[in-house]
Amino acid sequence: MKSGQVANLDDVILDRPNSVPTTFELDDDANDTLYANSSAEDVSEEEASEGHLETKHSYYLRFNKSEPSPRFVIGMKFTGKNSSRKQLSGKRCLLSTNSKTDHCQVASLNDLHTCPPRRDNKLVTASRIAEKYEKFIMANPTWSLERMRTTIQEEMFAMVSISKLKRAKAIVMQKELDATKGQYQLLYRYQLELLRSNPGSTVIVKKELQLEPPVFQRMYICLDACKKGFMAGYRKVLGLDGCFFKGATNGELLCAIGRDANIQMYPIAWAVVEKENNGSWDWFCDILFKDVGVGDGEGWVIISDQ
Repeated sequence: MKSGQVANLDDVILDRPNSVPTTFELDDDANDTLYANSSAEDVSEEEASEGHLETKHSYYLRFNKSEPSPRFVIGMKFTGKNSSRKQLSGKRCLLSTNSKTDHCQVASLNDLHTCPPRRDNKLVTASRIAEKYEKFIMANPTWSLERMRTTIQEEMFAMVSISKLKRAKAIVMQKELDATKGQYQLLYRYQLELLRSNPGSTVIVKKELQLEPPVFQRMYICLDACKKGFMAGYRKVLGLDGCFFKGATNGELLCAIGRDANIQMYPIAWAVVEKENNGSWDWFCDILFKDVGVGDGEGWVIISDQ
């Protein structure tokens, strides 16, 4: 104990004030059951959670990462040092290892913090912030860094720098971007499926020229049902507008909306382009006017912010 070799002991004995010393023996059993080295299968989870584990053998609660709010107790087992360090960040405890296995067990634990709170917790890293707030960042990509820092200070009790918050958001956005890369390879399959299921539709996929491997640039879609419905009872009013994409991917959505016989909005066609400029609008309108028979637009009321 004096030489600091507690982590290498197979048997750890702790002296508690006003209590009988408790001996913790690390076992070699690597079963995937809730309790390690368990020979009595009739022990319920309620009894285990209340500490009623006094049976013929020693029973140790195994950490379950699927629990939203796990309760850490002395003797709890972890698989691997990395897992235990990650889950026990911010806890005041000692871990004991067994030389025969890669398991770790909690040898001592103090959940009652009497020391003053500190705001320089180095365990609150950018990757830890990204993991904890990944879903919220994806749902709110414009979440300001100042509000983000205030939330982390209240929930994680740590004051973090702006640069660390930027790295955390970059980790989340890069993860989402990597997940969408494979979807662009399915665009031509999507084009063929639209043409198969909607004969007469117009689906055009345009890629960047002189780039290998191919890079997606634009896509135009006008379903045959929308086209025929508009031509059957259209009014000569056409609205054009665009909006930005929010999320890991860039680009803009251009759309053409008409008026039906009931003076209601009627979707005609839409396109995904790299940016909203004269070139992308000219490309979209040239295909659209030929597709629905508008011609050069003479006699039509075209409403656009361009």
